[in-house]
Amino acid sequence: MIEVVKRTSGHYCKTKSSENPTHIIFDIDECKEYYDNILKDKQTSFDEQIGEALNEAWKYKKMAEKYQNLNKNLIRIAVERSNAQRGMIPKKQYNGYIFLYIEQYEYKFNGTAEVFPCFRVNMQTPYRMTFDLSSVKTMVHMDLLKIKDDIGVQLMYDDLQDYIKTKDIDITVFWENADNFIFKLRYKLNGQKGFWEIEFLARHMVTVPLGMIPKNNHRPKSTPKKQN
Repeated sequence: MIEVVKRTSGHYCKTKSSENPTHIIFDIDECKEYYDNILKDKQTSFDEQIGEALNEAWKYKKMAEKYQNLNKNLIRIAVERSNAQRGMIPKKQYNGYIFLYIEQYEYKFNGTAEVFPCFRVNMQTPYRMTFDLSSVKTMVHMDLLKIKDDIGVQLMYDDLQDYIKTKDIDITVFWENADNFIFKLRYKLNGQKGFWEIEFLARHMVTVPLGMIPKNNHRPKSTPKKQN
């Protein structure tokens, strides 16, 4: 490392004892070491920032998991209370859904004259009318994924017509060969009963488990014993 002074002529000269240096000249090794140290300091600072960001992200992740678990518990409690209110006892053994009616139906795709046989299904959910629609949609979607095997359903389509159009599928062939699926899911708030209901179309007849039939959801009344 050499300390130099820049003269008015533009040349760099070694400093005299009475002069203060205006510049420092490094040789190649010193220059490399200097910039390596700068990069090391920058890397250390960057690593510290990354570490702080990861710590913050971890805290928010833990908070999100905490509230998610809390939300799950609140939903579970709400479902169990709804089950108990409707006589579905023991309340923890039921998913909270009740079949209200199933009827034959004919569905017509947009732009076609042909009608396609299917079934229209109406079910009462375990969610009371105090839940907002957005929350009900989220919970019902997750519930249907859990119970679809129990009710004999393999697939769910959010928009069947768009799926048919996008895949350029022959509707008639698709309809005749498809496994059971549900589509056209709609939500209805039954103020008289106090619960949200869902209605959907199913390609084939669904399976109706005993635990999802209203009459079988009530605890059987015990017969009084005769006194001798």
